[in-house]
Formats: sequence, C-alpha cells, structure tokens
Amino acid sequence: MREFAEALKTLTPQQLDFVAARLNAKSDKEAAESVGVSPDVAYSWRNKEQVNLAVKLGKVDGVLLAREKLRRLVYAAACVLEDEMGDDKKRRLEAAREVLDRTGIEKLKKIALTDPTGQEEFKGFTDSERAARVAALLQIGQEHGD
Repeated sequence: MREFAEALKTLTPQQLDFVAARLNAKSDKEAAESVGVSPDVAYSWRNKEQVNLAVKLGKVDGVLLAREKLRRLVYAAACVLEDEMGDDKKRRLEAAREVLDRTGIEKLKKIALTDPTGQEEFKGFTDSERAARVAALLQIGQEHGD
C-alpha cells in the first residue's frame, strides 16, 4: 500500500481528517461537515484527486491512515514531553527514559570484568593495581596458551 502512504503524505491535516471521516460517512458533504469543513471547500481542493485516491485506498487499509496521523503527532508529542520535564530531576529522568524506550535505544548492559576463572570481579582498582592485575592476566593467558 505504498501508493496509499504516498497519497497521505500530500494531504493537509484538514484533508487527512476528512479522509478519516469519509471512510465511514455516506457522502463527501457528511464527511466535510463532520470535521468542520465547508462542503464547498472540500469539493474545490486543488488536490481533490489525491484526496479521493486516499479515501479509496483508505477503505482497503485504514491502518496506514492511523499511522500517518500518528507520524504527524510525533513532534508535538515530543514538545509536550519536553515541556513536562521541567526542573524536577526525577521527572526529567523518567521522561528521558520514555523517549529512549520509544525510539528503540536499549539500556546498556553492564559487563563484569572477572579473572580467567570467572571467580573474582575487578572493580575500583588504582592504576598500579590495575596494571599489576593486567600483567597477571597476561601471564595466566600465556600459561593457558591463549
């Protein structure tokens, strides 16, 4: 239904509302009036062919119409979320997590660094302790033929 998606992108928000209403209305006049548009305006849209095509294709796949409406709301929703963040650190963190979750960015998984036996976890070493441990690991690796 690529043709439908492309047709929807050419419509104004008012025309998109009209197309959604027209899917259930008995006439263009009824659909126009239900979305607050004069029927004369709806009949005289310069791209009326595109509007009619969108109505025709929308009857086959109304899901694409809903997706297009949602796609157009993304920026406004992000602005609302940004406004709601305010100065409260907890709310800002919750909002940031919500945005990252919705955009598909996954939380990083922490990896525990352990010795080759998997017994001892490395954390919080000084530089000299870290260097000594790295040297020990390299020695163990050589002994095991790694």
